[in-house]
Amino acid sequence: MSGSRTTSSALQCRYGIWHSESCTLGANTKPIQWRCTPRSKKYLAVSPTLALPSAVKVISLHNNMADVLVQPDCVQWLKAWCGTVGSNVHPLTCSENCVRMRAECAMQNTSYVYTDQQLQAEQWAMIRVRADVQSIGSGQHKVVVSIVDAVEVA
Repeated sequence: MSGSRTTSSALQCRYGIWHSESCTLGANTKPIQWRCTPRSKKYLAVSPTLALPSAVKVISLHNNMADVLVQPDCVQWLKAWCGTVGSNVHPLTCSENCVRMRAECAMQNTSYVYTDQQLQAEQWAMIRVRADVQSIGSGQHKVVVSIVDAVEVA
């Protein structure tokens, strides 16, 4: 397969990853199962990467973090998906319809082909996310949602 050509089946596979019901966050998405490693005491998420069901707007970017405007029901689904990890783990940072996410991600064009572009402030995109627990010191941790990849919205 040539680097500049995309076959129909490859495009269908890429489309499926973004639009399959089992790969999309929703009201029926099961919460993440969190595991704490015995030796390092790090929290690990046992969950797939999920696409958000609608386009989002990146409000701002700073220090590899993005403030992302999402639909209000999506905020509730993200909170439910991340669930409760432990008493020393702070929940996901979000407001009514804005979620702070780690934004070190790859961009795809509308044909789902990766590009050299970077996510920009004021940009609309479809995104896929995963959740992690980040250590913030003194035995405290915080749930962080990371944008894995994004598709530009034309």
